Amino acid sequence: MPIFVNYAVPSRNPRRLLAACGMAPPSSERGEAVFLRRLRNVPPSGLNPLFLVMGGFMDGLKGYARGIAENLPHDLASRCDVFYREHDEARCARDIIKLYARQGKKMILAGHSWGASSLVLDAVAHERVPVALLVTLDPVDWRNPPAALPHVARWVNIYVNYAEAPWADKGNMAARIGRAWEALPCADVNRVYSVRKHSRALDMFREGALDEMRRTLG
Repeated sequence: MPIFVNYAVPSRNPRRLLAACGMAPPSSERGEAVFLRRLRNVPPSGLNPLFLVMGGFMDGLKGYARGIAENLPHDLASRCDVFYREHDEARCARDIIKLYARQGKKMILAGHSWGASSLVLDAVAHERVPVALLVTLDPVDWRNPPAALPHVARWVNIYVNYAEAPWADKGNMAARIGRAWEALPCADVNRVYSVRKHSRALDMFREGALDEMRRTLG
């Protein structure tokens, strides 16, 4: 069970789908469980491709990765159902992924820091359903990354090169302590983030993954 979840974040669930389910934004885990149950009754024609963003350890307070969900360009946001979850909400992420997989919807998943590793190890590797695009933004975890994810069509890993990154930056220090994965042999693409700062999740996504998302949506 998550230790702390900021349910007041507007980007957690698509307002369009909340309205379709006759619900106000949930304020608790129980409320979101009700929303997902109702969402199962929405016909496939009522759902768009899924874009799920998972934030890192401090994201509930700082909103580093949440900014991706909140600042997605209109041409992408209008074509996706955008959900945001925090790093310790893997079970909830799995429920959303399974729901969209059952409806045959294209899925794009993005995670930052501990949220990236949790998305990979606790959601994507756990639920072996087709994922069109997986984006990991400087993933951090003491656990090792998987050797392969054959059900992921394209895995783009954007990371900080810590051999060159500033030591005084607080985010970089946290990533070093938590063991940043850096380049991943299992990813289809590895890109070094030019600014070399771990906390810049939104800029990292824009620099290395925005065009990937556009290509995936077609």
